[in-house]
Amino acid sequence: MKVNLICHNPALISIFKHPEQTITMDANLLIPPVRSQCMERGFDFSLFQKVWLDPIFAAFPNLAIHEAVYEELVMPSVQSYVQSMLDDSSPRLVIHRDSCGGELPLPRGL
Repeated sequence: MKVNLICHNPALISIFKHPEQTITMDANLLIPPVRSQCMERGFDFSLFQKVWLDPIFAAFPNLAIHEAVYEELVMPSVQSYVQSMLDDSSPRLVIHRDSCGGELPLPRGL
């Protein structure tokens, strides 16, 4: 992979300049890297939460995931953490939904 150091990535710049915008995350950002097969010690969830998840949720107040991502979260610790972000008195996470039993209707005039 080649990294272009001359041209800035406008999407990444936008995220850092406007952290209050809605940012939709993929499951890969929520699931800890479990490498216990390759390492003597795995990367436990409490450490992952402390060094990765908590700082992300602190820096970006309007995070979102798609409902399909929510269904991918099978580890109980991840499910519990995400549910706590959803259930917070001021929700720290929203779920984008598109399951209405089929295709979404097109807006009138299209």
